[in-house]
Amino acid sequence: MNALAKAQERYDYAEPADDSAHQEAIQRWIDDAAERLICGQDIEIRQRTWHVATVTHGDFLLRVQEHLTSRLDQDDDLNFAQLVIDAMGGNGREAMARRLLGPTDHSLGVLHQIAEGMVTKHAEAGLEQDREDDEL
Repeated sequence: MNALAKAQERYDYAEPADDSAHQEAIQRWIDDAAERLICGQDIEIRQRTWHVATVTHGDFLLRVQEHLTSRLDQDDDLNFAQLVIDAMGGNGREAMARRLLGPTDHSLGVLHQIAEGMVTKHAEAGLEQDREDDEL
């Protein structure tokens, strides 16, 4: 086998680089940013050109409002009416909120799903910003 064929064989059977640590760091950044957004903080991310991308808590509230409105528009059963009746009867607020927000496969719920959707596109820049801040 000549050198070119050997090199091609090594290339063909090469394993992809392990980037799991980087992916875990990205997911931690997304989870942290989403949690801060839910708790009322704005997320500011410096980018390489010193441009600051901002995801505000107000933007998050608007997305949640849009989600709730779309659920009310699409909901053929009487969840909203049931929520009002539950509130009048003093039933638990968290259960009412969960019912109004609707089902999700996300382990942390709909609010995290919405918040993560807003910050995910900034994760690489945010992680880089955190690294730079740690170096200072």
